[in-house]
Amino acid sequence: MRPGSRAVRAGIGPVSPLRGLRVDGQVDVDEIVVRPTVRR
Repeated sequence: MRPGSRAVRAGIGPVSPLRGLRVDGQVDVDEIVVRPTVRR
């Protein structure tokens, strides 16, 4: 259960998961993907 697992799926569209996911894979993806995804 990774903090970026569900974030990557939801952010795979509006946000580029490759950028944060590949960089950190946990914290970056959570803030880069979760933030914009939750607001949308």
